[in-house]
Amino acid sequence: MILPKKDTYEEVQASFSWQVPTHYNAAFDVCDRHVERNNPALIFDTDQGMQSHSFAELQSAACRFANLLTSLGLTKGDVVAIVAQPAFAVAITHVGAWKAGIVTSPLATLFAAEALIYRFETGRARIVVTDAENEERVRAAAARCSSIEHVLVFDRNMQFGGSFWSALANMDDRFENVDTRADDPASLNFTSGTTGQPKGVLAPHSHVLGQGAAMEFLCDFPEPGDVMWSPADWAWLAGQMCTLAAGLFMGMTVVARPRAGFDAADAYRILAQYGITHTLLIPTMLKLMRQVPIEEQRRGEMNVRVVTTGGEPCGAELYRWVRETFDAPLNETFGQTECATMICNNQSRMSAPFGCLGKPTPGMVAAIVGPDGRELAAGEIGEIAARMPHPIIFQQYLGNPEATAAKKVGDWMLTGDLGRRDADGYFWYVGRADDVITSSGYRIGPSEVEDALLAHPAVAIAAVIGLPDPERTELVSAYIKLSTDYVESDELKEELKDFVRDHLARHEIPRRIEFVGSLPITSTGKVMRKALREQVLAAKGMQA
Repeated sequence: MILPKKDTYEEVQASFSWQVPTHYNAAFDVCDRHVERNNPALIFDTDQGMQSHSFAELQSAACRFANLLTSLGLTKGDVVAIVAQPAFAVAITHVGAWKAGIVTSPLATLFAAEALIYRFETGRARIVVTDAENEERVRAAAARCSSIEHVLVFDRNMQFGGSFWSALANMDDRFENVDTRADDPASLNFTSGTTGQPKGVLAPHSHVLGQGAAMEFLCDFPEPGDVMWSPADWAWLAGQMCTLAAGLFMGMTVVARPRAGFDAADAYRILAQYGITHTLLIPTMLKLMRQVPIEEQRRGEMNVRVVTTGGEPCGAELYRWVRETFDAPLNETFGQTECATMICNNQSRMSAPFGCLGKPTPGMVAAIVGPDGRELAAGEIGEIAARMPHPIIFQQYLGNPEATAAKKVGDWMLTGDLGRRDADGYFWYVGRADDVITSSGYRIGPSEVEDALLAHPAVAIAAVIGLPDPERTELVSAYIKLSTDYVESDELKEELKDFVRDHLARHEIPRRIEFVGSLPITSTGKVMRKALREQVLAAKGMQA
């Protein structure tokens, strides 16, 4: 445990400050130091039954993978991409790569080939690890990327089947961790913005250290033998860092279900069957679980102590429902790919009012700042910012120094989210400073969706905005001016949705498409998304 366990947030914050070592390898903390533990490191709830793996098994296999990477000529700073549902092989890839000083880049199985190609090329990935279900699409994308040298495949229907396991078979199960610095890169994730293609967010080894400490507090100081589960995909930060890496960091047992999508009724089974003590569920998931009939919830069998959430605003009703259903607090966190678990509330250690984001995680300094980086007074609305340096904060947008510089002002990393801080130090969310759409916990850049639509010959101009939705926070909504000779129809709307599906990920598909005669544009021809959103909401009798 990194943080001192105290009764109140103020006591924890006052007694802790960061002392990040110069040299640090994340693989030690998520694996090596736990090899004597009796509890499993990982449990997979598969269609073929339960698979359980100890920390010693994880270490042995990760050492083999590190030796494999070295034998293939990869060196410190090279990138291994991962396109697969949660599996033992995925955990091995992360830990083994980190041991060798190599960067892992987890990518969602939702991505179509073109989205994968862009991310492979941006990271200059040399190896891709995938599962049999995604092999065909991954190989097709890899064939169009000059940097990729090998595609390693594992078959989840055969626990140790596929080229991934064959490649490990003759490798030594001992490996001395590469002497990495805390600020050496460990992870490459991608985040969407309002302009251009997604940006590659390069995070250091220290991110795991910082995330582990933040999750200790958010999860209210888990005990040895506690069990963590989230349906969050390991391709996203909520799954990769907040669940997999942080859970292993804390020596917990991490449970995973290798399946795309979320089954609200089945979530209750997993919580009960595996004795889950800590779970991360975004608000959309909780809302879907609330709709499951009471007789299917099996409340008496659950042992949940803390429910954590984030990515979307929560209302007082959801807090009440979680307490009533699980007899556990709902602890909320705020962050982003560039700085995860930045602000949080811990209901057991704070008196946080409903609706607020909470306070900075212990060891973090956050503020509301103006455009010049000046810290604003309580009650004033400005941009939520985190003070640098901090182990969680990202290093750079890979190959994009202009965007990296724009993300920072003075000693502050800017989030792009507007908020205010009250007189008691609690932060409150106001809205986005840009046009990024928040839907079902995903942050979606409208530009990428617009570009996909514009590739269809029927689309002359496209504008994508987020519209309020009670379950998903916002709906991805596209407003399209058609090209000459194309006629509006419901069939064309479905065709355009399918077209986006073939180019991007399922969560980026517009759930609403409207054909319009014109769109608000600037004198330079740029679509004014904010003005469009205001027009649409006004027509619906709603406020922006």
